[in-house]
Amino acid sequence: WVDSVTKNIVYNNSDSVGIGTNSPTVKLHLKGNATNNSGGSTTTTNILVHEDFSRFTQLDPPNIVEVSITTNSNNTNNLYQVDNHSGTCSDIDHMWHVFIASPTSTSWNDGSNDDTVAHIHSWEYGCAVNSTLIAGPFTPSSNSIDVSFKYTYEDSNSDPDDFLKVVLFNETTSQDVTLLNQQNLNSSSYPSAVTYNSANNVIPNNTYSIRIRYVGECNDPPLIISGIEIPQCLGDGDVYVDDILVTESISGSISSNGSIFRIEDGTQGVGKVLTSDADGNAYWSSVSGVSNQTLSVSGNDLSISGGNSVTINPDTDSLIFSGNDLTIFGGNTITLPSSSTGLADSDWTEDANSVYNSVKKIGIGTSSPTVRLHLLDNDTAQTTPSMTIENSVDYKNAEPTIHFKNNYSLNPSNFTLGINNTVGNGAFQIANTKGLSTAYPSLHIDPVTSFVGIGTSSPSTTLDVFGGGSFSFADLELIFGDFNVSFGDINVTSGTVSASTKSFLIDHPSYPKDKLLRHYSIESDEGLLIYRGKVNLDSSGKGEITLPDYFEDLVDQSGTTVNLTPIGKVPFLVSYYFDENNKLMVYGKANSSVSYQVLAERDDPSFQLRRGNVIEEKNEKTIVPKGEYLDPEAYGLPPKKQQGKSKKIVD
Repeated sequence: WVDSVTKNIVYNNSDSVGIGTNSPTVKLHLKGNATNNSGGSTTTTNILVHEDFSRFTQLDPPNIVEVSITTNSNNTNNLYQVDNHSGTCSDIDHMWHVFIASPTSTSWNDGSNDDTVAHIHSWEYGCAVNSTLIAGPFTPSSNSIDVSFKYTYEDSNSDPDDFLKVVLFNETTSQDVTLLNQQNLNSSSYPSAVTYNSANNVIPNNTYSIRIRYVGECNDPPLIISGIEIPQCLGDGDVYVDDILVTESISGSISSNGSIFRIEDGTQGVGKVLTSDADGNAYWSSVSGVSNQTLSVSGNDLSISGGNSVTINPDTDSLIFSGNDLTIFGGNTITLPSSSTGLADSDWTEDANSVYNSVKKIGIGTSSPTVRLHLLDNDTAQTTPSMTIENSVDYKNAEPTIHFKNNYSLNPSNFTLGINNTVGNGAFQIANTKGLSTAYPSLHIDPVTSFVGIGTSSPSTTLDVFGGGSFSFADLELIFGDFNVSFGDINVTSGTVSASTKSFLIDHPSYPKDKLLRHYSIESDEGLLIYRGKVNLDSSGKGEITLPDYFEDLVDQSGTTVNLTPIGKVPFLVSYYFDENNKLMVYGKANSSVSYQVLAERDDPSFQLRRGNVIEEKNEKTIVPKGEYLDPEAYGLPPKKQQGKSKKIVD
């Protein structure tokens, strides 16, 4: 017998092997008692991966210290690494290698004896370490596996971004399945080894691996002392791993037919036979040579051509057909193929990654779908949704979203709605992109405050609109109770702003913490402008009032009026005159002061274009139709509902 550690097998080239017999007559001789038993079940542990790195000590003489782990993914040891380092790396430490750690090691301690472990270290300046150790592949036959390993991790003081990351990787689908462990700081109880254990759900017969990735870099240049370089990162930034173990528990039945021979390779099944190819390679195969069979009833016999027959007892048995199941009451059940034609449904197509139907409409909860996918919900519980889209608990970027795509060549577009974990902390968003990106969304609803943002992912109020905006309305009527709103600049191009009174509140300037001050707007049936001030008269009793340089273009000067009031205890006469340069001249008592008020009506092009009548007849086109009130409460009528409404006016 030879024990080949490198190939994980024990073999014998000369003798025959007997199981249940001490006198084998062929190379492999099995013998047992083929007596029936009651059957039952048993649970066994299947080892999928067991790597303690001890076999590496047999590859070289015992005094070997470090042995590189291969980068060949096709090696027979089910252990390799993927090295993605950058920079100049001259030492073996930048890759995963086997290292013999003594009990006195400052970075690994797992008992009183020498220990063979996997090791990687980012001590070399100018070498950015990035290597993944891969244990596997392995293919579980159950839906759960147990994973354990030992490790120590020493954080690099030179690299704040170094990390150790261990994942369960699905080789069949080429994606991470579960984040088993991630370290950014020293492992607990460092340098004593930490043992990790977890149970993980898997897909039976998919292929997996355990991937252990370390990324780190020494950013501190070596010291030069007497011409000798002294590295600065020897004491930190390294990882040790040992005892990688992956197992599964297999629940199997105990033979009730007296079998002493059992082969399980994932393809076994009821009615299959063990056969071989021309070279003697054995495999399980379904019974061949039986064509489509006919089901027939003759008298009390139910027969399958080319197969068995079942006798129906008319006193105790009955033949029942329900859905796709043909049942003999008191006997067997036969499941028939399902389709509208009575043959196997060929509208469904299955490939390696999907199952699809490009022909029929699909109904969920309904047998008569009217569109491609028709979902009918009859659940009356308000807390039960009709459809749920959720993401994995292990991956932040696996966001639950729905993507709408317009493939029309002249107007291609993408829209996505769903939950954004990246910038929204779980917020609901709508964006004009494929997937929810880090850009500003069209709509954002905060998951905690329920604040709504338009153009922003961080709304600070109930409705937060980010950026410059423009709103276009026809006649608009808004009725509010107490309402607090904050705007930037507001531009009303045309139209009428209606209010029964036009008052505003400010903090009382004398008591700003305790009181409010209400002021009202000045009203007029004109587009009235007011300019006021004081003017000092010179020694000749003349003074000049400087009006804005645009005054003549803005107002109807023919209707302009000026009020003058002498300032002082003794009244005196005052007068005014617009001279040939359109300057307002004031005349009165020499060396005195006069207050003035200039009143004028707007007459610029915008005012002329949009000037309305002072009195309007109510009709179906006005903001309030005939028979209704702008302010019904002022006339003793019930108030309008406190809500906003917009009415489109068609000219």
